[in-house]
Amino acid sequence: MRLRILVSSMLFFTLAACSVLGIGESPAPPLTKAEAKKALLTRADFPKGWTRDSDEPTGDDDIKMTRGSKACKRLIYGVDDDAPTMLERSYSSPDESTTIGHGIESYAEDDAEREFNRDVKMLYSCDRFRLGDGKHVSVRFTLKLVPYENIGDDSAAYQAVGVIGDTKMFLDFAAVRVGQNVVSIFSFRIGSAIPDRKMRRYMNLALAKLDKVDKVDKVDKVA
Repeated sequence: MRLRILVSSMLFFTLAACSVLGIGESPAPPLTKAEAKKALLTRADFPKGWTRDSDEPTGDDDIKMTRGSKACKRLIYGVDDDAPTMLERSYSSPDESTTIGHGIESYAEDDAEREFNRDVKMLYSCDRFRLGDGKHVSVRFTLKLVPYENIGDDSAAYQAVGVIGDTKMFLDFAAVRVGQNVVSIFSFRIGSAIPDRKMRRYMNLALAKLDKVDKVDKVDKVA
């Protein structure tokens, strides 16, 4: 899971019934990029006036982690994130004070749970870090795990609060593992956090889209 700085990681689900009959089962392949793209949130899922953020690098690439543990570095930059399929898309409000994003990572069955558990372990080893340009900007973030109901096969969530002067910035992140796929919803807002009910609404919508893709597109793969 990286911080979008934010994004996520993974899981597995194994079938053994056929082995009893002497019939081997190959691990299910991850979603293709085309399939994952169909499951991403679109502009129509957001309020009027919201726009899709550019996928191209921006000046924000000058902002780096200037202080923090190795676990924080792996969390923020997604070090060793090697999911075969990884897609991310985000949208911003008209005044650009709020951003909400959606990520999908898809693994082969045998890799997903291990990756998810590894990233959750990192959360317990990262409680604070600083982001800055090394010159004029330096923002201290404090990270904490937050309760998230046990949906899907696994779930985790955290909030990072940044302080610069009298201004607070809120980074909220939730990840749900469903089979070999991980869905993440992340947000950034200045001044106050996005209400939890809104974050959960987008997560439920994202899971519904993934479920539809899994049922429609993966039937041909299994057959």
